[in-house]
Amino acid sequence: NDDSFKIEIANISRVYSNNELEKFCSYGYSTKGKIRGVGLTRVKQIVKKYNAEFLIKNKIINSENFLSFSIQF
Repeated sequence: NDDSFKIEIANISRVYSNNELEKFCSYGYSTKGKIRGVGLTRVKQIVKKYNAEFLIKNKIINSENFLSFSIQF
């Protein structure tokens, strides 16, 4: 679209349920261990400030699941 652009990062991953995906932006939540879980909360705050859209989803590419993080401005 000429009026917007999208940034997307995707890594091969297991399939996450919708409930699990919703937790990703919760302050303090991390799949990597304790004393973490701040980064995606901050991303969500910045995205909201600039009226952009932030999506986290499972995405199938070449028959493999990827965990996709995207921001649409």
